[in-house]
Amino acid sequence: MAALKELLPPAKSTGKSHYDLSNDPWFKQRYSAAEAERSEVVKANPVPLYLKRESFRPSKPQDFGDGGAFPEIHYPQFPLDMGRKRDVNLGQKTLPVGVDKHWLSAAQPKNVPTQSSDSKFIKYKPSQQSAAFNSGECERIIRMVEMPVDPLEPPKFKYKRVPKASGSPPVLIMHSPPRPVTVKDQQDWEIPPCISNWKNPKGYTIPLDKRLAADGRGLQEVQINDNFAKLSEALYVAEQKAREAVEMRSKVQKERILKEKERKEQELRALAQKARSERTGAAPAAAVSMPSDRSIMDVDDMGGDYERKKERNAPRETKDEREERLKREGKDS
Repeated sequence: MAALKELLPPAKSTGKSHYDLSNDPWFKQRYSAAEAERSEVVKANPVPLYLKRESFRPSKPQDFGDGGAFPEIHYPQFPLDMGRKRDVNLGQKTLPVGVDKHWLSAAQPKNVPTQSSDSKFIKYKPSQQSAAFNSGECERIIRMVEMPVDPLEPPKFKYKRVPKASGSPPVLIMHSPPRPVTVKDQQDWEIPPCISNWKNPKGYTIPLDKRLAADGRGLQEVQINDNFAKLSEALYVAEQKAREAVEMRSKVQKERILKEKERKEQELRALAQKARSERTGAAPAAAVSMPSDRSIMDVDDMGGDYERKKERNAPRETKDEREERLKREGKDS
């Protein structure tokens, strides 16, 4: 057994059933360390009581002591700086102060070119060396100073965008040879303008043929119904019969008036004959039989029937003949 232990390497760690607090680094710093080491340990600040922490804002490691964050304080807390984001370049992102003590730095332009105030002296020798030129001076010294630049001056040059050049030539388009234009093609090209039947904002006078051409009614086939001809013929026959009836009634009325007039004349004649006979004392002449109204009406009816039969059997006159006859009757009356 001893020979086996000598052959095996020594154990790195030995298993223990309990934790030794004396070997803990935190315990050593606070209880078993020297005075110098204890002074370096972070000391905890006094923390208010539990119900008096409304205005307490722990921000330093001393505020937390040996514990963690306070859950009853609703404030971002980083005990032992755990969870705090450390930005290395924090100072580089800080913006510089943009104004001076007179608060004019921000209003001044930034892109003003720096102007050098240094002047240069140049020795100038003109090409004309005659005594009449420049009072006979052969040389002169010129002071060269840069002209100041106006910061509010508009730019002297304008940048124009040049269109991008095509990399390859365009693709050729093959066209068929031109063909002669026929009359039908020219007629097909004539498209009537769009003419509205409701709007005319310009107030143009548009002829009716142009309106009908734009309406497209000329493209429709017009079909007239046969009933139109039948209706016109029936109206013509009804008008002719109505005219004949009116003419017959007027004729019968005239005959009745004439017969009434003759009857009254016969009565007056008979009365005069009777008066003369009574005055002379002679026997009255035989009385003339006066037709009664009934007989007159019968005679009128017979005459009317005869006239109607005569007109019915007569040949039918045309429209022109009827108009001429009506004109003659109007002139006679």
